[in-house]
Amino acid sequence: MSIVPLFWASEYARIHGDDHQLIETASGLLSVGRAGSEILKSPGRATFGGFWNEPSTIFTYTEKTIQQLKDYSKTSSQIRISFPPEYFHPEVFQDQISFFTKNCSAVISESNFHIAVHNRNDVSKGNRKKQRQFSERGGLVSQVEKSDWLSIYKLLEENRLRRGVELSMPWHIFERGLIDQPDAFTIWGATLESEFVGGALTVEVNSNSLYVLFWGDTLLGRNISVVASICEKLIEFCISRNYKVLDLGISSVDGLLDENLAKFKVNLGAVQTTKSILTLRIP
Repeated sequence: MSIVPLFWASEYARIHGDDHQLIETASGLLSVGRAGSEILKSPGRATFGGFWNEPSTIFTYTEKTIQQLKDYSKTSSQIRISFPPEYFHPEVFQDQISFFTKNCSAVISESNFHIAVHNRNDVSKGNRKKQRQFSERGGLVSQVEKSDWLSIYKLLEENRLRRGVELSMPWHIFERGLIDQPDAFTIWGATLESEFVGGALTVEVNSNSLYVLFWGDTLLGRNISVVASICEKLIEFCISRNYKVLDLGISSVDGLLDENLAKFKVNLGAVQTTKSILTLRIP
């Protein structure tokens, strides 16, 4: 019997409270939230959604599952499912995607990027140079003590605000994950002359995959491309923990690729895969 990945686990649901619920259906375990009164979303506050079942199980979507969705949703007439990227348990999710693609009202193909830890694409010469310069200046990337968690959170928050968006996780949830699931959530800081110039929050999705929930830099960190050095440290961490994949997340919005962000991730040694988002009507 395989271990349920964190995004479908009750431990993850408890961290997020009412924003992330788990329901057991005849088609498998489903993590859900709400996007308005008429639309359910899967996942709720996680990144990967869809029905989780044992890899050896044949996927079925029956009237019983539909009735369970109706009973849970009450007023919702649609469900929007953000499936994992193609690399993540295709034996579980590919049949679902194929089935629902034929029966959905909308399809979005997002562009996800991940690094295959033991088969990594080449890192750009520019990033190698920046990593070397950061190290030569005494820069360090390491896990952060609890006393500095809030400093990293504020760094990430300010990084998002400079880009005109908000950090998608409030502080109390950020902190709760680190406290309640210390083996899954890890917080990182990059320092230069005792000053934080970059940070990251990662989460173990399963025994093979480490996901970068957030990473970012200060203005000084941006000038020295500190995220490239953070990435290198995360690769070392993956190797030490036997993870096969470092997932850097999507680089598109509603299917439209952010070419600069995509190029940045490719230059870190990442490869691109599809992450399907399907909208289904609940009959």
